[in-house]
Amino acid sequence: YLVAQFLSPATNKRRDKYGNGVVFLSELLKAVRTAVSIPVGLRISATEFDPSGLTPQRVHEIVKEVEPLLSYVHISAGRDGPLGSSMPFYYKRPAFIEEARIVREGLRIPMFLVGSVVTLDDAEKVLDTADVVVIGRQLLADPDWPIKVKLGLPIRSCIRCNQSCRGFMTREVRCDVNPELGWKILPPLPRVTGQVRVIGGGVMGLEAARVLASAGLEVELYEKEDRLGGQLNWLFDPWKRMKFLQLLNCYINELKRLNVKIRLNTEVKDCDTDCIWAVPEETQPRFIEYRGLKILIDSNLYAYQDYAFEWVRHNEVYITERSLRELDLARRYLLIRAYEGVGVKVISDKEAGSIKANITMREFRRDQPNLGKSISRGYWLARNYILTKITQ
Repeated sequence: YLVAQFLSPATNKRRDKYGNGVVFLSELLKAVRTAVSIPVGLRISATEFDPSGLTPQRVHEIVKEVEPLLSYVHISAGRDGPLGSSMPFYYKRPAFIEEARIVREGLRIPMFLVGSVVTLDDAEKVLDTADVVVIGRQLLADPDWPIKVKLGLPIRSCIRCNQSCRGFMTREVRCDVNPELGWKILPPLPRVTGQVRVIGGGVMGLEAARVLASAGLEVELYEKEDRLGGQLNWLFDPWKRMKFLQLLNCYINELKRLNVKIRLNTEVKDCDTDCIWAVPEETQPRFIEYRGLKILIDSNLYAYQDYAFEWVRHNEVYITERSLRELDLARRYLLIRAYEGVGVKVISDKEAGSIKANITMREFRRDQPNLGKSISRGYWLARNYILTKITQ
């Protein structure tokens, strides 16, 4: 971000006139306005989550200085770390409202504001401060969000996991809760008739049932436990639990709307041709309760990172830095602070050797079960079933 690097005191160390980043910004805006006849705006971070970087007060001064050259200002946040602009589920929602209010004071141009807008209530809160609501990841999770909000239909919520939508490694934008995203040539499914059973009430089975019922099939969903959700019911991380159960409720409401019949407390062991087996082959380790022990987590498994929130209530819990290394910067930064708030101690890899733990969770997996893979698997199971059915 070239302009941001000029504006931020954390990155601009020049000693010439461009040491004042507003000089560069002003010259750039003048050149752009000379070349085009369309509105010209500025997207700028109201905070960089860095004491040496931009603050809301400084951003207000910058925008005020170049306001005559702007048609609007678009407020975001972050730089390159520790927090970017895509807030994970550990951050308040909607985001950046307080910072935007400081920047907004005395401005006459319209303000756009982005930041974890997931619900209609989020959008209305943003409009108390800004003129335009900007929605990003939620439209990846559910591109029909505006229509569904208007019609009162169930919405597939962005869970702010930052797992696939960032696209830094693959150069592709995907979404853990929307397996259709990114497939440019994926044709719509045809309408079909018939009956089908789905075995498994976790997110894999819920997604399969949704796709099948949306295509016109009569669907029965079987779950051996007394509630839907599968491994989502094992969550102890309060922030993660809140977001993931919101997704679960969306599935439940959508299946109800599609008249899917739910059979709880029913175990099915055989699956015939009109049946989809939506039970994951690999699961996260189940929670085991401990009391009065010293527990060391030296593992990248999401389950252990999650169980730490419950174990610390009755135990002394340590987790190594390398356990969290695969998480994106923002999620890792905020998770560590969440751990600090409940008493989980994050230690260096070197310190781990001096911890005399009663229980050690030491397991690293290159490819571990996660929500996105399960939802995607459920989608493709259902899609392939439908396409096979129409060719028979």
